[in-house]
Amino acid sequence: MNSDEQNILIDYLNSGGSLYIEGADVAEGHQDTDFLDLLGFELFDPGASNEVFSLDGEDGTIAADLSFSYQGGTDAHYSLDKLSVTSGEILFTSENDLTCVVACDNRGYRTIAASPILGAIADGPGNNTKEFLMEVYLDFLDVDYSADGILNGQIVDSQTQEPIGDVSILIENYQTISDDLGNYQIAIPQGLYDIELQHPDYENIFLPDYVQIIAGETTTLDFAMDPNIFSEEYSVPKITELQNNFPNPFNPETTIFFSTSENTENVQIKIYNLTGQKVRTLLDENLLAGWHSVIWDGKDDEGKLVGSGIYFSRMTAGSFVQTKKMMLLK
Repeated sequence: MNSDEQNILIDYLNSGGSLYIEGADVAEGHQDTDFLDLLGFELFDPGASNEVFSLDGEDGTIAADLSFSYQGGTDAHYSLDKLSVTSGEILFTSENDLTCVVACDNRGYRTIAASPILGAIADGPGNNTKEFLMEVYLDFLDVDYSADGILNGQIVDSQTQEPIGDVSILIENYQTISDDLGNYQIAIPQGLYDIELQHPDYENIFLPDYVQIIAGETTTLDFAMDPNIFSEEYSVPKITELQNNFPNPFNPETTIFFSTSENTENVQIKIYNLTGQKVRTLLDENLLAGWHSVIWDGKDDEGKLVGSGIYFSRMTAGSFVQTKKMMLLK
């Protein structure tokens, strides 16, 4: 597809659409495009000579317990791209561990992208038929995104991590107030919204185009608010701690808050991905006792932007080690 055709599909997906796309070059034909990012994978191997004989469904997915023979051969039209998942979920792999089919449920749309050609899949016994497979795919893609979505979370003091009650949460034309535990919840229609938090004792927070609400789903956003006036109770923290980052989820950057209860040598803040690989070292230095923060701009140690997904911030300070989960959404 050319860029104009891809942009039409991008707009369609971002408005709550669903898409099934297949083709041996489903990744190679759209490499390094915004369209491929939405599908939740990237090209790992163009597969010029990847002959595949079987497709096996992944446990814990909609394709679990399904298995098919594949009769594509080595014809250039059937030699499969090997896919590398970014934000999607693997549905099928081949006997030589090629990731062949990826599903993505993200930001109010759903997609299934398949490198195997449906016409080259052979029917087998039981439910292992092309007809049943398409029923499974269509059930996954048939989602009603017309209903309201739920936004909830907790609001805490950025210095003490204590919950803050009576915070006004303004999501454009919608409003709610946090309870004594700092918790809030509100149902609003699908869409992208500005959000503002107001409390007389704290600095207001305003984030334009920040809240992505997905119909029929729950979005959780936690916030840390800065006090208007810093009294002595905020000067020296009682414990060394890695706190929640803000915002979370985030795009393109987030602030990681942490505290040291005493002067500490070799304090490190590092970012890891889901596979345990180190993505970025944000901090490696000696720090005085106090409240600290560091910003992660969504880039790795080489200055390259990383993909959407779940990441972990990890703080080490002497024998102290703590990890927090965060999500990058693009």
